[in-house]
Amino acid sequence: MGRYISKGPCTATALAFFVASLCVQSDPAAAQDAVNQTVSKTRNLSNLDLEAYGSLRIHLSQVSVDESFDGGSTGYTGLTDAYSRVGARAGFNLGSTRISGTVELGLNSAELEVGDPSFFDDEDLRVKSVTASGDWGSLKVGKDWLPYYNNVGYPVDYFSTIYAGYTTYAFFREKQIAYTTPTWQNMSGTLARIERTGGGPLGWHYTASYAANGLTLAIGREDMDGDVADTEGAAISYQTGPWYMAAKYESSDPIGSIYNGFVQYTDDKLTYKFGLGLGDQFSGNTYHTGIDYQFRPNIKLFTEFYKEELNYAILQDRAESSSDYFGAGGFGAKQNGQVFAFGLRYDFSTNQ
Repeated sequence: MGRYISKGPCTATALAFFVASLCVQSDPAAAQDAVNQTVSKTRNLSNLDLEAYGSLRIHLSQVSVDESFDGGSTGYTGLTDAYSRVGARAGFNLGSTRISGTVELGLNSAELEVGDPSFFDDEDLRVKSVTASGDWGSLKVGKDWLPYYNNVGYPVDYFSTIYAGYTTYAFFREKQIAYTTPTWQNMSGTLARIERTGGGPLGWHYTASYAANGLTLAIGREDMDGDVADTEGAAISYQTGPWYMAAKYESSDPIGSIYNGFVQYTDDKLTYKFGLGLGDQFSGNTYHTGIDYQFRPNIKLFTEFYKEELNYAILQDRAESSSDYFGAGGFGAKQNGQVFAFGLRYDFSTNQ
């Protein structure tokens, strides 16, 4: 991250001597103290990193189902946001510990409003967390991506449209107090106490991972209090040259099991993707393919095809809730929904 506070030693010294000149005639000792304190404070501020960032993600979607919710046309064309966001990050060193914080606001660019376009997040702020990290590990407090998703869900979640991220039964971005161990022999673990936003149910996340030579193995469990369904799973991924491959198994009692596979190949500015989901009790079997084109370092064009057996991710045009399915019959009805999407992603940062 970029540095925006310190102006360099020349400016610090000039400022110090300006302050000293105000009192040097009456108290030389005070003048020297002013120099020392000003230079010291400026050096400390040089550890402060600030960044503002954002990402505009939007696509044109051609949607079709066997039977629409209102008995009318079985298809529509409309604009869909794909999790646009703006945010800010700050960090500084406190001895050997790094303190950092992030605040990130979700945007629905297709509707020109704030919030989650999929309606799964109850809050407009996607992230609001503080992390302390050092040789002892890290401690995260606040709303952020959960350990189970980071370790088990994310390895197969690489698509660019809004239909990414529907491949897990677990919660994904909630309030938490999470401790992650230092890496030892290529292994690390995380323990987190979580709470759903809006005062929802409480639970625990336990994860462990191993990463070396492009290979990553991870296991995790979401252990919810009370009668809320628990979820456990394992993921494996491997990166070699232009190839990335991942597989995930997940089980939730009493919902069922999901098997996911993902393959990605990058050739210069083009990236080809294929994803498969089997056994999902929410969406049924899913098929997902896509191509990304890195037009500029911060501009990506993409096209994708997504197909789900059951009503889950495919919503009505200008939906107002996560249950406004385009297919008839409501949640879980078999409608063989499919989407062709063409989109744009534009990223910006004050550090670029």
